[in-house]
Amino acid sequence: MSRLNPLWILLAVSVVLIGTAVLLLSNKSPVGKGDPLIVYTAAAIAEPMQEIADLYEQQTGQKIELRFGKSEELVASVKTTKQGDLLIPADDSYLVKAHKDGLIEDILPVARMSAIWVVNPASKREIKTWNDLFAVPDDKLAMASEGAAIRNLAEKKLPPEQWKQIAEHSVSLGTVTDVANAVKLGTHVNVGLIWDNMLASPNYKHLTGVRLKETDRIVGSVKVGIIKFTTRIQAAQAFARFVSGSCGDIFKKHGFSDATGSISPPPQVKKSNPELLIYAGSMLRPAIEETIREFEKREGVTVRTVYNGCGILVAQMQAGERPDAYFSCDPTFMNQVSDLFETPKIISKNQLVIAVPKGNPYKIASLKDLGQPGMKIGVGHEQQCALGAITQGVLIRTKTLKAITENVAVRSPSGDLLVNQLRTGSLDAVVAYVSNVKPYSDELEAITVEEVNCAPTQPLAPSKTTQHPELVQRLIKAIESAESKARFEKFGFGWELAP
Repeated sequence: MSRLNPLWILLAVSVVLIGTAVLLLSNKSPVGKGDPLIVYTAAAIAEPMQEIADLYEQQTGQKIELRFGKSEELVASVKTTKQGDLLIPADDSYLVKAHKDGLIEDILPVARMSAIWVVNPASKREIKTWNDLFAVPDDKLAMASEGAAIRNLAEKKLPPEQWKQIAEHSVSLGTVTDVANAVKLGTHVNVGLIWDNMLASPNYKHLTGVRLKETDRIVGSVKVGIIKFTTRIQAAQAFARFVSGSCGDIFKKHGFSDATGSISPPPQVKKSNPELLIYAGSMLRPAIEETIREFEKREGVTVRTVYNGCGILVAQMQAGERPDAYFSCDPTFMNQVSDLFETPKIISKNQLVIAVPKGNPYKIASLKDLGQPGMKIGVGHEQQCALGAITQGVLIRTKTLKAITENVAVRSPSGDLLVNQLRTGSLDAVVAYVSNVKPYSDELEAITVEEVNCAPTQPLAPSKTTQHPELVQRLIKAIESAESKARFEKFGFGWELAP
């Protein structure tokens, strides 16, 4: 045989290596619509969630993988594996703790369920009072084991002496489903504590349900939590919104109470993503714009933000416009439309300043210096924006209104417009907010107005009539976050939100 050319051997080896790499990469398909969302679900809500998952997959093609278990164990799985998309325990106390531990991003309400005693009719046991539970000492009560929401809530809600009675006269049987099945069989136990919604299932229709005032206080608040580690945030949010906002009738059919988003006939998945309309004072734009863009990307929604002078925004709302939330530059303007919004939260404050070119050529130190002959001054329009109203009030209090008015060349609906005219040289000084000046600190100087009430606060409130209340609350939560706080402070705002 003739000797092979080394170049041909090298080429052949390269082809094999490349082919192997392509084959390996082809086995690592990217996360797509065909990959199931992992939903950790308490056993007590297995039946409605299975129906909802099947309906959602039928309508959208998105597969849902439900993983059932005791609430505490589900949380432990998320904490250990740092995987999964949604968590639905039997009570929201688990979500609250998981949120504090950094496992859960958002929480949406779903429904409620109450504890109820179930009795196997064949046992002839009559349970009418608390003491009847213990009337037959050898007939133990069935209780879900540690880690189940119903047991943990019973221990917290019952007085110590009553919980001691239960603990001494019960056997632990895993989940509430195990308890219901054991009572149904009646071979070892005839009475057990389960959730009332389970009696709506055909599996347990032959059991007798008994409500006692002592255990009526054991109520599970079912909510869905978005797991922080999800790699498919938009898909997870879409299914969470579907469970929370569209499936109330399904939960009610399965015996739940206070279910959210009840719709009849059966729910339909919306074909388009939700859209929010937010009104915000112009001066807030640099502080919130990046947060809103991140929220849009994360939630898969559209946020249409209208920035303008608050006087103009209020006039639009009084004429019939209805935004989903309003972020005002000053409480005065929020008060003018208070009937349209829920109780606002104060988020930030913004200091009034006199902005001048670098070097301060007119040597301005206070408001009275703006009355120097020949100066061209810019101020906010007193009817169109909070800046103008506040400035006029300060000028009146300092008795400088008449002198400065003679020099006012521009009245603008926003501080940004004033600052831009100052930068082009068409104005000599403007009264604006520190946040208007901060981005141009290499060109401009800001002189603090030393006067009472010269740092107005900014309230934020959701609409009373928004069609997307949970979504609005999550946007507000994003604006309240530590990342948002850093952005406010970057632009000179003070952070006023109470811890």
